[in-house]
Parts: sequence; C-alpha cells; structure tokens
Amino acid sequence: ERAQAALQAANLDLERRVQERTAALVRAHQGVQDNEERLRMSLEVARVAAWEWNLLTGHMTWSTDPELLFGFPHGALGPELRLVPVAHPEDRPLIESAIERALEHGLFEAEYRLVRPDGSVVWITERGRYVRDEDASQRMVGISRDVTAEKRLLGDARQARDEALRQSRLKDE
Repeated sequence: ERAQAALQAANLDLERRVQERTAALVRAHQGVQDNEERLRMSLEVARVAAWEWNLLTGHMTWSTDPELLFGFPHGALGPELRLVPVAHPEDRPLIESAIERALEHGLFEAEYRLVRPDGSVVWITERGRYVRDEDASQRMVGISRDVTAEKRLLGDARQARDEALRQSRLKDE
C-alpha cells in the first residue's frame, strides 16, 4: 500500500511537472509567434523582403510576396520568383557582377531598377551573403528593399538645392 501510494504521488508529481512544462512551452511558442508577427509587420512597413536563393535550382523563397511588395502583377517574376528578368536592361550587368563578387568574397550588395509592365520603375537595394552548406548545397540569403520613395525624395531635394543655387546666382548677377 505504501509503494502504491508512493507511486501514485510520483505520478501526480510527474503529471504536475508535465503540465507546468507544457504551459511554459505554450508561453514560449506564443512569444515566438508574437515576435514573428512583429518582424513581418516591420518588414512590410519598411518595404523589405527577406529571401533565400538556391543557386543549384535557381528557385527563390521569399518572406513575403515580392510581386505584391514591388508592385508587379501575379506571375510577372516567373516560377523562380527572381528579380533579374524584370531588371532594367542597363542594370543587369551590374547585378551579374555583384553575384560574381558574392560567389568569390561571400558578400552580395547591389542597387538597381526593376521595370514594371506599365513601364514604371522601382528602385531596389539588396544585401546578402553566399552560403555553402555542409551538404554541398549552395545558396544566397539576403534582403531586398524598395527604395523608390527615398530616391524620389533625394531627387526632389537635389532639384530644390539646384534651384536655390540658381536663384542665388541670379540674385548675385
């Protein structure tokens, strides 16, 4: 009877500890989900998408829909979801050169234009790194950010500065 009572007490204690551990795991899982949602919202507000590019298959995996983020119609980036096919023709050599440098040195950095089907331009800046995994898979991971609004603001500021300088020269003359 004592052994039975001890066994029952041990089972109750074990069950209590399992419930406490389960509750702790549920709280931790909820915290991870909350952090993921915050990150997703931050990326969306910043107009940033994280990506992983499998260099062997050419397929890209994105944290968010790049077509929607960068204002392209569904299917415009093809099944691989790569941006290079819609890059401005003058910028493609720059992108290829940045990829070659990344394969040699590990770091990828590029800024280029994408051309939407309606002819409008989206400026993209990208940063990433080349990763060679133990299983010999090769991939690049990074982020792409829409900097079109910043480019416009910078252009407007330059125009305003140039106009102010012109007006100053006219006044001096």
